[in-house]
Amino acid sequence: MSKPTPKSQAIDGKLYRLFCERFPTMCDSEGRLQVVDLAKELKMSLEGVYRWLRADEISKRGRNRLIKVSESLNGPNPLTEDDLRSFL
Repeated sequence: MSKPTPKSQAIDGKLYRLFCERFPTMCDSEGRLQVVDLAKELKMSLEGVYRWLRADEISKRGRNRLIKVSESLNGPNPLTEDDLRSFL
């Protein structure tokens, strides 16, 4: 079994930056994504969200969850399939 990458590496990717940009209510006052809060909104484990962030990759099911949560949090500016296509 390979050793998991550190959680600190999760903040270096494009997916992390997209989440910070499109989920500003999930960020602290310094602009850092509060992964715990996002995981709760997505009804996912914390490690599952970190896995996405480290890999810069999501599943189709994850894409659907993100779009649904984004619609409730972002109102008129939700994430779209086009926003997430490069992460599939």
